[in-house]
Amino acid sequence: MTKTNKNGKNGIYAVPNEMGDSSPPKADWNGNYVLKILFVVFVIFAIIRPVFAANSALQLSPFLIEQDLHRGQNFSQDITVTNAGESPKFLTLSLNDFLPAGTDGETQILPVDRTAPSQTSLARWIIIDQQPKYNLEPGESTQVKFTIHVPVDAEAGAHYGALLFTLDDQIVLPGQSLVRQQVATLVIVDIDRSFERGNISSFGLADVGGRTSNLQFLMTFHNSGLNSLKPKGEIAIKNIFGREVANAYINRDANTVLPATDRIFASKAQGNFWGRYTAVATVTFGSNKLQSRATAVFWIFPPVVTILWGVLYLIVIVVVITLSVRRYNAWLRSKIKISSGK
Repeated sequence: MTKTNKNGKNGIYAVPNEMGDSSPPKADWNGNYVLKILFVVFVIFAIIRPVFAANSALQLSPFLIEQDLHRGQNFSQDITVTNAGESPKFLTLSLNDFLPAGTDGETQILPVDRTAPSQTSLARWIIIDQQPKYNLEPGESTQVKFTIHVPVDAEAGAHYGALLFTLDDQIVLPGQSLVRQQVATLVIVDIDRSFERGNISSFGLADVGGRTSNLQFLMTFHNSGLNSLKPKGEIAIKNIFGREVANAYINRDANTVLPATDRIFASKAQGNFWGRYTAVATVTFGSNKLQSRATAVFWIFPPVVTILWGVLYLIVIVVVITLSVRRYNAWLRSKIKISSGK
């Protein structure tokens, strides 16, 4: 409520309402607060939206090419590049090597002026036969044709590189450096498959967090050979009586493990579990169908059952202590009677 004070100035004062409440009015403060929230949301959206738009502006097909080749052999392939954005895009193309990074299949694409070791380098074998159109209108597609020329003295094992497309769009976020969108088609070529080696290096149940269903298992596969591998298999889960009660697929999407790297695969098993179980993971990999196996034993107890077991355990302890004290007291009384009778 607006009211004139003794000095003749207008101001806002707390005036008792019908309920006798003399607290300051909240309508104006709430309105300003809502406006502030909306302003912050608008600013955040205005900053983040261009990043999302840029991340979806360019589409490649295929995004992964894997091929087994022999020394001296050539292999040709097309890549389709599509501008899925709402504005014209100007792009550049470069041939790069890449290195594996992390245990989830991540890659680190090297700069053009840096090459991978000769044992894994591929970019130097790639020749562009047909250049793409570098200025694309919204919805427009173009193709790039390339050929891989494998040297007659190529080293055995997996070689990998990338065709890297860079957009001319520039995004600068507050307090950050210039950001350019880059997308790539990864190419993996295997020469001579006689160096396939690998094994399950770790296997077990992930943190259940009190759950008794939809359990997640984590398996780490180590590629100790020179060739790329796609370990695929299954987890068989048996109860305490040896009966199989559930199973889960390992690497259903046939993801690749590059040489001298580890990759973690997550698998989910459906069902309700209670008690002791044995999980056996078996994977098959390589051209010769090699196998690796690992076993994990685990217990699953629902939280309620765990609490009940704890209460029962305490009850048993109390009963045992009570009976022991009673027996001791009875023995002590009998000793006293015998002593007094003498």
